[in-house]
Amino acid sequence: MSDIISPNHIVPTNKLPMGYSAAAFADASEVPVARRSEMMEEMNAIIAKNWILYEPHWTSSRTPFEREFGIILLYFHNKIIAFSVYKRFRIGGMLALYRSGSEVLPQHQGRGLYHFLTATSIELTASDLQPEESEILYAWRTRNPIIWAANSKICSRLVPSLHDGVEDGELQEAATEICGALYPGQILETPAMIMRGCYDHIIHRGQKSRGTVAMIQDVIEREIPDPRDALFSVGIVRL
Repeated sequence: MSDIISPNHIVPTNKLPMGYSAAAFADASEVPVARRSEMMEEMNAIIAKNWILYEPHWTSSRTPFEREFGIILLYFHNKIIAFSVYKRFRIGGMLALYRSGSEVLPQHQGRGLYHFLTATSIELTASDLQPEESEILYAWRTRNPIIWAANSKICSRLVPSLHDGVEDGELQEAATEICGALYPGQILETPAMIMRGCYDHIIHRGQKSRGTVAMIQDVIEREIPDPRDALFSVGIVRL
């Protein structure tokens, strides 16, 4: 993509490294129709660098250009190098944010870009909070230990809690409800929080890890050795 699409939300970029810029659509239905196909091609190309794709992930039948979705794009010298698609909704009266997909090109990883995408998606979602609210439900699915570790750090409560194995029945119920709303017919195995067969068209490219991330990777590979399975995680983020 040769130029930056005009966003419907201005994103401060003072926390991005030099040379990077950002654009956000808090309402993804406002992405110009003429640019949607090209944008999905760009996002699929980035996904293909981190995953093995058997078919495009974002398509006209599996599109993020709906009112309840938001899209954040990161550029490096006017070329899209990272993105985040998220969905906001309410479950049991509580505002929820689901990270539908976030990817950063390998050569741009390790520069805080995923953290920026996370913080921005939370900030945009938080604009829908009522005055008396100070927490959101935060959900994602993955089999990438780096992504799981990064998201778990911002949660005050979390299922599954891979660090200590603590169970949270209230969050497990919320996770089951969120899973059913997002993926009708998909079974969520609790308390392990496993979604079976959800990556039927995509396989994650493994990465070397160490420390805490290596421990999480060991758990994931032990609990869900089938590359088609994923962990579905839900936590509380306090604002």
